Amino acid sequence: MNQRLQTAMAEGATIVTAGRRLARTLSSEYNEEQRQGGAGNWAAPPIVPWSGWIHTLWEEYLYSGATPPVRLSPWQERVLWERVIRETPASGELLQAAATAAAAQEAFQLMSAWRLDLAAVDAAGNEDARAFAAWAGRVQRTCTERGWIVEAQVPDTLATAAATLRLPRRIVLVGFDEFTPQQRALFEACRVAGCEPEVVALESPVPPAAAVRVPFPDGAQELDAAARWSRALLESGAGSIAVVVLDLAKRRRTIERIFRSVLEPASLLPGGDRQSRLVNLSAGDSLPAYPLVRAALDLLSLRPDGNDWKLASTLIRDSYIGGAETERTQRGILDAALRKEGAAEVTLAQVRALCGLHGCPLLDRVLRRWQRVYEKASERQTPAVWGRTFSDLLEAAGWPGERGLDSAEYQAAQAWDKMLSEFAATGLGCGDIAFDDALSLMRRIAAETMFQPESADAPVQVLGSLEAAGLRFDHLWVSGLHDEAWPGAPKPNPFLPMGLQRAAGLPRCSPERELAFASVITERLLASGEDLVLSYPVRDGERDLAPSPLILRVSKAAPADL
Repeated sequence: MNQRLQTAMAEGATIVTAGRRLARTLSSEYNEEQRQGGAGNWAAPPIVPWSGWIHTLWEEYLYSGATPPVRLSPWQERVLWERVIRETPASGELLQAAATAAAAQEAFQLMSAWRLDLAAVDAAGNEDARAFAAWAGRVQRTCTERGWIVEAQVPDTLATAAATLRLPRRIVLVGFDEFTPQQRALFEACRVAGCEPEVVALESPVPPAAAVRVPFPDGAQELDAAARWSRALLESGAGSIAVVVLDLAKRRRTIERIFRSVLEPASLLPGGDRQSRLVNLSAGDSLPAYPLVRAALDLLSLRPDGNDWKLASTLIRDSYIGGAETERTQRGILDAALRKEGAAEVTLAQVRALCGLHGCPLLDRVLRRWQRVYEKASERQTPAVWGRTFSDLLEAAGWPGERGLDSAEYQAAQAWDKMLSEFAATGLGCGDIAFDDALSLMRRIAAETMFQPESADAPVQVLGSLEAAGLRFDHLWVSGLHDEAWPGAPKPNPFLPMGLQRAAGLPRCSPERELAFASVITERLLASGEDLVLSYPVRDGERDLAPSPLILRVSKAAPADL
């Protein structure tokens, strides 16, 4: 571990990291050093990610004697933006109010973090920017009137109240590639209040001599080679191994399949382990990607009349419904009979009739209980009441099934409960909504909720470029470094004037900003591994690709050299 960091921990400093993975890694390294030093017990040092530190400060603020505003959750704020946008006279021209609200919420977060003035946005912007300024003004007025605060304004409130908070004598900031003006203002307020902030770089200042850049025919062969390289290192007893993939979130499933097929081929066979013991991907998947959650959403999509036959067929065979294990064979026969009838839509009455013909009394009982709860619910309710109704419907259906859940399924069920609470909380300040609107909102929350079951540490880590911040590895492979992806293409926020974005240096606002940021990340990655491979594909379909200009100084090697 970094000597300055060790000293800071020994002196009782609070360590604030850029991400959760780095916080876990530093805690694990500290505990291992204590064990190797012969310590029987020790106090865990305060190591928290940025979001955790903000949460801790907010808890202090709640008990500081002030009258704090109600801190809206991200989805409470999203619903507020949607309501404000829909109530705007010109909102009828919007095809996707929900997507517009998400973009406006992001624009407000950027505006707050990078200190853009709302009046300047209104004055300097186009029609979209002026519409955003009007929405933002109304959101702010609503929050002031009702005593609410959105997440983007929490650091500013904490900076104002810093003198009243119990702050540590020192905080050490680790793994940050850059700081926003809002963050710097909070650090300055902490310094004035007697808490000294310090930035510690964990990377080696000298890039490794064993770095090579390697071209591959295409992206698939590149990732396959990275997986085989990881396996060879594992078999040789190598130390820590990591593969960085620039677009990990977009290609997560493909990447997981490639790495598991090379490292754990038996896991792809029927009955194989669903959780990997050898590889861990930092990017989670959306909640509906997990079968247990998908079954819950399917159950809530049922209707007494007019169900698509595919939905009915899926639920008949689903293992997360009551009695599925006991009636597995009979339900398979029932499903075959349903398919044979060939109806495009199926009612619950028809399915229940087939239950009687094919010996599925438990499924019939489940459907009868589910329909009773469904018909009892009011047509319009608040999200909080709909949340209870949804839970009652799932309980009536015997979800999550009669067999015991494994660790990943149990964690997915907990994530579902947490997401359902998030949905119920969106009713703050709004009225009753219909069943279909409630289910649509909950589906959107589930789709944007990223989840990854916790598991034992795996020897091969697959990370995004940001998740690797502050981490060091014995062997590191960075993939996808071609000229069209690194630096990335600019993607300015459509609701903020381009001139203001460029002047303030907002992320992704221009090619120059992308180049500067990619250069910082590249230098950090070059200093994050002892044995380093930088790779890129030379073709993508019909397009020829070249190596990123940021890695041209690294010696070129052939795939066979690895």
